[in-house]
Amino acid sequence: MLFMMPRLVAGAHWASDDYMGGIAVALLAMAWGFYTPLANAGSRMFLRLTAPLFRVAAHIPVIRQMSLVKHY
Repeated sequence: MLFMMPRLVAGAHWASDDYMGGIAVALLAMAWGFYTPLANAGSRMFLRLTAPLFRVAAHIPVIRQMSLVKHY
């Protein structure tokens, strides 16, 4: 949605114009984000920020049974 905003402001008001015009910018941004050290840094930061949440969730009986929480 963020990458469609320049097209909306420029006057591309049809959904197909927004999606097809914005997809090139979105693919470029995803390529830069996923295939550079930026993805690794973002993933490590996300894990560091959510680790306390998972530690707390591991003490709740129903959530403790979920496979995502079992690793902590």
